[in-house]
Amino acid sequence: MRADVHRFSLKDPSDVSGLREAIEQGVIDPVKIVAVIGKTHGNGLVNDYTRGYLTLCLSQLIGGRIGVPAESVGKRVPFIFSGGVEGVLSPHYAVFTVDPDISATGQEKSLAVGVAFTPELSVSDIGRQRQIELTAEAVGQAMASAGIMSPDDVHFVQVKGPAFTRGDIVAAASAGLSYATDDPGKLMGFGRAASALGVAKALGEVPASQAQEAAVLHDFRVYSSVASVSAGIEVRVNEIIVAGLSYAWSGPLTIAHRSMQDALDIVSVTDLARDLGLSPAPQVPAAQASQR
Repeated sequence: MRADVHRFSLKDPSDVSGLREAIEQGVIDPVKIVAVIGKTHGNGLVNDYTRGYLTLCLSQLIGGRIGVPAESVGKRVPFIFSGGVEGVLSPHYAVFTVDPDISATGQEKSLAVGVAFTPELSVSDIGRQRQIELTAEAVGQAMASAGIMSPDDVHFVQVKGPAFTRGDIVAAASAGLSYATDDPGKLMGFGRAASALGVAKALGEVPASQAQEAAVLHDFRVYSSVASVSAGIEVRVNEIIVAGLSYAWSGPLTIAHRSMQDALDIVSVTDLARDLGLSPAPQVPAAQASQR
């Protein structure tokens, strides 16, 4: 198998022109698209429509090219978008493709990508043990599908989980369901934290005895060093993308990670550059930047 990653700029939340052009030029086979990650315009809050808008536009494009309904595309392809760039990031999305027909040499590890989905989650599941457990199970499934044999070879786990509006929470209360908080924004935080704890449990970063809902947003000694978690009203399951290294894959791409101690931790960034064989200087030389 071989994984490739294609990055496209995003002029507005409906802009899928980059992917459309890549498909038309034969650069990307839409059948081989397995996941999409991106950063959209918007505020990143519960009412941010840009995530779902881009998901819809991409689903329609991919579905139209492979001859399936748009709604069925999202059942096999995670579209994980985080809203809100505030002039710091450029809106963009990255498309992951997998070619299963390319054999690996088994001589070195290459980028491996696996995806999985949890069952549907309700308001009462968010921030609770069920979300932790289902996320951990899905991470294991994604690792298995990617042929990643060891947690040490997992370098990035992106999760997108559900968010709920005030109306959803009121409806849950009327149905007799409990919830971690009745604040929609805070509930997003509980969901992100529980999902990250599920990743940590799956990878052995924390023991099962500590991967408990009592720790969610309370015990900050338990965490995952590879999890990135977002939440939005456009999904009702936890979508999982696992990226790592495996001998079962081929291709020129690799992956590594470092944990930053704070937002200004440049040392971790330069150390990561060294891990990847790049210049540790703040500016990567143009010759290296142009390499795949």
